[in-house]
Amino acid sequence: MGESKHGASRGAGDGMPPIELHTALEDLLAVVAHELRAPLAVVASAAETVSSRDLPPEQLTELLQVIRRNADLAMLLTDRLGLARDVERGVFDLDSVELDLAVLVAQTVGDLGPTIARHHHMTVIESEPATVVADETALREILFNLLLNAVKYSPKGSTIRLAVTVVEQRCEVAVIDEGDGVAAADVERIFGKYEQVGPGAGGVGLGLFISRGLARANGGDLRVETLAAGGSRFVLSLPAAVLVVPDGRIAVS
Repeated sequence: MGESKHGASRGAGDGMPPIELHTALEDLLAVVAHELRAPLAVVASAAETVSSRDLPPEQLTELLQVIRRNADLAMLLTDRLGLARDVERGVFDLDSVELDLAVLVAQTVGDLGPTIARHHHMTVIESEPATVVADETALREILFNLLLNAVKYSPKGSTIRLAVTVVEQRCEVAVIDEGDGVAAADVERIFGKYEQVGPGAGGVGLGLFISRGLARANGGDLRVETLAAGGSRFVLSLPAAVLVVPDGRIAVS
């Protein structure tokens, strides 16, 4: 691919040696495969349900909305094929709007539910209104990555829990799994590009790298904690759009 005449001449014209061009193309394909896997899996699952059952109109409408929402997400992702490089360069084209994280989490759980339910349980243990100003596609990508990461590193039959809270003017989404947790030496390393830690590692090691970059691009952050009882707690934290000032008044940021 990178060694073809077309690729080599293009690399030479851009000042990029053929080997570097080959590596760049591999990086690009890895990002594409990783980013599209989750929304396309949701579309496939919903389409299978629609085609194999006689559904009441309201359920059919709901499933068609799921298909449309995730097809739109997949299309948006194809416009951001250089996402890993965007993260490295800190350059993003964000469309920030006011969002309620509780609503976004509920939608994401509904979308991924049928896929995750094959081998895991998923439940929202806490949810409160949490208004932020951020890029919806970016946040949806982060949630997809965190949930699929939890599936990947936790035993079959275990429960993945989510919580949406507001803590000290910050809105947080926690994704909690029942896996082996993350060693203290790895709590930062796992957010590196191509880094994969622990049993069950697979894929290309871009999900957490991209997710933290997107979180920070939206003014937030992404961290991980290992729980005393076992498992990991990944926390997406974003500035609250609605702030409580010291005298008790409400201010909109």
